[in-house]
Amino acid sequence: MSEADRKAIWEFAEKRNTMITRQIEQYRLKSARIITPTGYIPEEVYVLWESLDAAPVRKHFSSRGFLSEHKKYFEYSKNNEDDWRHFTYTMSDDCELVAYVSESIEIGHSMDVITFESVQYQKAIFHVAFEKDEHHGSIFITGPHSYFKFSAGPDRKLLYFARPRSDQRKTCSGKNRNFVICVYDFDTKGVVVVTDENICLKPINAVEWTPDNRGIVFHRDGDLLWHRFGDKYINVLYKNCPAPLKITFSPGDGRLAVFLPTSFNKDSQILLFHWPLVKAALTYQHDVISLGEHRVWSVPDRPWANGGKDLIFNANWQHNVVSYMLQTATRELQKITFPKPAVIVDVQEHEILFETVSANSKSRLWYTSLESMNEENPEFRASLLTAPRLIDDDEDPYHAFDVKHMYFDKAAYTGVLYMPVEGFKPGKKLEMIVIPYAGTKPNFTDLDQEAMYSAFVNCGFCVLIVNNRHATIQLDDGYPEKVDLCVADDVHAAVLETLEQNRDRIDEEGICLYGADYASFIVSSIIVKYPLFYKSASLIRPHVEFPTHAELTEAEMIYLKEYTAFEQPSKVRIPILLMVDDDETCSEFRQSLLTAGVICYKETVREEEMQSVFIHRVTDFLEDPVGEEIASEAEKMLEKLEVS
Repeated sequence: MSEADRKAIWEFAEKRNTMITRQIEQYRLKSARIITPTGYIPEEVYVLWESLDAAPVRKHFSSRGFLSEHKKYFEYSKNNEDDWRHFTYTMSDDCELVAYVSESIEIGHSMDVITFESVQYQKAIFHVAFEKDEHHGSIFITGPHSYFKFSAGPDRKLLYFARPRSDQRKTCSGKNRNFVICVYDFDTKGVVVVTDENICLKPINAVEWTPDNRGIVFHRDGDLLWHRFGDKYINVLYKNCPAPLKITFSPGDGRLAVFLPTSFNKDSQILLFHWPLVKAALTYQHDVISLGEHRVWSVPDRPWANGGKDLIFNANWQHNVVSYMLQTATRELQKITFPKPAVIVDVQEHEILFETVSANSKSRLWYTSLESMNEENPEFRASLLTAPRLIDDDEDPYHAFDVKHMYFDKAAYTGVLYMPVEGFKPGKKLEMIVIPYAGTKPNFTDLDQEAMYSAFVNCGFCVLIVNNRHATIQLDDGYPEKVDLCVADDVHAAVLETLEQNRDRIDEEGICLYGADYASFIVSSIIVKYPLFYKSASLIRPHVEFPTHAELTEAEMIYLKEYTAFEQPSKVRIPILLMVDDDETCSEFRQSLLTAGVICYKETVREEEMQSVFIHRVTDFLEDPVGEEIASEAEKMLEKLEVS
């Protein structure tokens, strides 16, 4: 290789490294609040931004600004925050106080310290320090019990969860407590530790204070429950429902709203209860709101409008995200229409903060009011407040690609296609990465920003994300609620249709597959069903068994045996990349592929590694799936087998 070639390769690698790093460092909105009371002028807005980095190394910064009477925004402060502090950062609904854990035993400090700040004056007003095992064990700042909740004023309290002390671990019946519930009282300056055996044994998935500050509504074991502290029994509000996206009480007319995520066996999306609840009732009267084909996508921190009469939330169907207002008295739904894809992030009476964002545009925060959306006044008006500034804001090459909405099988299911702009590599067709969607949301939407996918397209690939025909939620453990056996065929049909529509730009001999967690199972099926169509496949944390906790049906057992690479490695004809959590994972599967003569490369994904390293490893494989190192390793394995 000549010196000029080496220099060209080095310059290309440096350019790609810079591009990937900057792509990940893009910021999008994490939360925003109107922090002054309704009618106060000038209004003040608090904004928190977060980078697209992986959670352990994610960066944050906050900003504040005034909103004039004519809705002009003037930013007056910006602060880089301690990243881990945002694990616990919580603001009261009236925007008077902020609480966060400023020192944590969980991450190595000698004590736990909760800091309370005045939102108005932007400074700490007092700290509460807990020596080790003083009232309880260490406070949860990460994991399933990292809840921090302010109750409503005036007798304000803060609820949080902690590990039990050694003398709190055993219940009267000899069982082990996993956590204790702690309540800090602002009036008494004391902490009450709730160790009730009927609450602190099983994991709690969601929790919210009741308006009287005497109890909580929470979810566990598939049931929505209500408990008043000090009472002996727990009341069941609603049985057999998934963990809610949000539990919220109205500020005015005594309503409890529970937003449910997509569930395979439930059509209900929103539950409405009347408050106060009747103690020890056999059933609790409630309204069930169904959105049809739409699914609740996200809920603002403060979703109540017009004195608590209306609920505002975001929903989606396939790749489309829309916003709705629910009139709780009549249960009528009104669609809130924005000129471009948007998501509402905060509501105060009739005022709204919303974010516009997509894969090929940066996050922007806007202000509008419900009055501007009145049918009698159809002219939509909004004020741009702020957007994260980049170092090279005048030149933004990281969003220089097109986003296309794809419809398959007469719009029975959809996809999103990222393509480099026209004129990129003129005269050359581009390779395409196909990604079956599998995530915690019902579908991949035009509002989603995935640093991995954007980095792929900025490396010169087209990227096609294919949604499921039926909304499928990937649970926290990476398994879906139910497996659709038609997904592999749907994805392949989507690829064929995309090629047909873009044959002049996409190289049909350069189609690569990429699947993480549950999507790896779908990819493993595609490469068996269509063995010679695809160029390569990357399996990230692959499922080597059928991805379900339930007992397999006969059809599922047949599918697993006949149509997956895990059971049919001899049918695999393309190079495979396995990205796993540790060296032992998938060792047998990889060996079976090598035995079948498949080029298979395995990399260990370590949580502490930067996301840019992960993207580099995948893109290196996609660009050259038959690398010398991989091919030679496969040849050595085959030689050993021949000798034996």
